[in-house]
Amino acid sequence: MVRILLNAYPPGRQGIALLALRLLLGVTLLVQGILCLFLPAMGAEAPGGIAALIGGAFLTAGFLTPIIGVPIALTSVALAFLQMPACKENLFETKLPVVFAAGVLLAIFLLGPGAFSIDAWLFGRRRIIIPPRPPV
Repeated sequence: MVRILLNAYPPGRQGIALLALRLLLGVTLLVQGILCLFLPAMGAEAPGGIAALIGGAFLTAGFLTPIIGVPIALTSVALAFLQMPACKENLFETKLPVVFAAGVLLAIFLLGPGAFSIDAWLFGRRRIIIPPRPPV
């Protein structure tokens, strides 16, 4: 499935830029998950914290990037626009950070995780060496 969704893993400057985008959003989600789970007021926001931790870890590592991006986007939009219970300390308190995160996630989703990711290592291009045919 990931091989179908992604057709290129850009190396070089483009790969570094995609790594920076993944780290920016992934670390933000990890911090949000930690804030949700480990602050004293834990209740209905625990599933959102767990989703943020898992999504942030996968996004930071570049693992199953196009598949994990959809639940992250839907959860972010639901928390921002549907007034779902959010954490006491919420990094996405207003709509502007949610729009910013959705834009970064859209860029990552459309461009792929880049060459510096687990997806590139697992599903990236392979060099196939065909040995010469022996003389008949």
